Amino acid sequence: MARRAEKKQATRERLVTIATDLFCRKGYDTTTVDEIVSLAGISQRTFFRYFPTKLDVAFPSRDKTTAMLRVLLDRHHTLSAPLLGVRDALVEFGAWYPTLKDDLMREWQYESASPTLIARADETERISESLIAESLESAGVPREQANLLGGIIFGGISVVLREWLDNDCRQELNDVGKDLVRLLEELHRLMPWGVFPPQSTADH
Repeated sequence: MARRAEKKQATRERLVTIATDLFCRKGYDTTTVDEIVSLAGISQRTFFRYFPTKLDVAFPSRDKTTAMLRVLLDRHHTLSAPLLGVRDALVEFGAWYPTLKDDLMREWQYESASPTLIARADETERISESLIAESLESAGVPREQANLLGGIIFGGISVVLREWLDNDCRQELNDVGKDLVRLLEELHRLMPWGVFPPQSTADH
């Protein structure tokens, strides 16, 4: 059983490598599944056992990063200071994420040139945004406020990652994201329990 699992993993990784090389050379939209399977020496039927669509082979790192974000949000979940818990999760994520740097840069090369992939990336990014919102809500932040904060925080993450990738990952990711960390700390100062303070009558 172990040998079979290893063989399946090796085939999956080979398909990712071949597809990524083609996407980088030709572009995602002009690469076909026929070309991928021809170079891999397998049938289309076998390909679709590993990847339901061509889109699924275009983002090999997405599942890893989403799973890691979930783990870190759970690890740093803090009822007394939910925004600081998210901050600590993102700092640890920022130290881990560059371990995928080479793969991420290759994916960014073809993803940023394809409207199809940009649209799919937006869908997968909403999952990460939801994870942040759910983490805040489970710490007691009201749902509407948790969703708003999740959107604000993930918007900041997106800006940081784009800047890092656009500059060929030359800086430390956590250095690029230092202002986002400061923003979370400032939000915590204003909202120590992740809840907006009540408006005074003078605000109405």
